Amino acid sequence: TVLRAFAAAEPAAPIVVSSVEHHSILATAGALERRGHRVLRLLARPDATLDFAPLADLARDDSPCLVSLG
Repeated sequence: TVLRAFAAAEPAAPIVVSSVEHHSILATAGALERRGHRVLRLLARPDATLDFAPLADLARDDSPCLVSLG
């Protein structure tokens, strides 16, 4: 998958997923996290929007990251 390929190419780079992703994305992200990759989950608010505040720290960094929002 794209998540696994990115994690292999950029092992230190974070992967960002939303808490409402398809199960296959969340399962892959969880497996990568258990292997030591940094995974950031954006939580859904009660009004069904995502809380993007955690991305602020990533925006200040020039290193790559993968964001999956589906």
